[in-house]
Amino acid sequence: MKRKVLAFLSTVTLTSLLSYTVPAYARIDAGGSNPLPTMMNEEINFLLDHAQGDPDKITREQTINAIDFLNQINSKHHHYEVIRINAFIPVKTIPDPRPFHNDLFHGDNRGFDVNALSSRTSQEFIVDLNTHQVKVVDYVGETIEYDKNGKVLKSARADTSGMHFTVDSSNDVIHIHAFEDVGNPLGDFFAWKAPPIEYDIDFNILTNGSATAYAGDTKRFPAYEVYARTDNHEWKVMDRFYPNLNFWPNPTDQLFKVWGGMNYFESVLRF
Repeated sequence: MKRKVLAFLSTVTLTSLLSYTVPAYARIDAGGSNPLPTMMNEEINFLLDHAQGDPDKITREQTINAIDFLNQINSKHHHYEVIRINAFIPVKTIPDPRPFHNDLFHGDNRGFDVNALSSRTSQEFIVDLNTHQVKVVDYVGETIEYDKNGKVLKSARADTSGMHFTVDSSNDVIHIHAFEDVGNPLGDFFAWKAPPIEYDIDFNILTNGSATAYAGDTKRFPAYEVYARTDNHEWKVMDRFYPNLNFWPNPTDQLFKVWGGMNYFESVLRF
């Protein structure tokens, strides 16, 4: 995927961000027994629920590491940020885009929802704003293929090897580059497959917890949603993209046209 020049990374913009007033944190006092703040407890429960339906060993290990990391953040009274990127198919089933196929693929049958457990892919970053450490949890949903009558033909789950990120930081900014290329694991004899889910997003997180600048590309199919929150604050929306689902009467041609386009977004989220 061709990277774009991120205008928001200019010196002027970063200087403006760094001068932004740090808000009062809504962290619950941990006290002597270190009870978990409400939002952190919700985060751990979400990670546990998400991992229940995923047999991927790496995802399970990442989940355990992320939960341990959150507990460490809480015990040390550090500030943190969570970023969640979901790609999902908003309808129950979708036509097979491959030539000469009349089958259907399983969708997630939902709208935008930060806490939804059903997604084609999900990538979650937990960032310790004090130490600049980052933990990630990668998730890939099961792909199910049906015949035109709704009978399950086959199913498989792609691995998480197509989900990547890099991290670098300075005293004031933690930069995360998240990029993904996860394909449909179901292909026929001639290896025809639906185009992959792709995104390429940069996040620049101020270590004082006041703002995150972000910019990136997603494919124009399926739907994408990107959220963030700091400490015990509510989730905030970074980006939401809903695809054109008008595939008929030529689903193969239309889906490849829609999937081939890119959705670019950039902004600054202030907490």
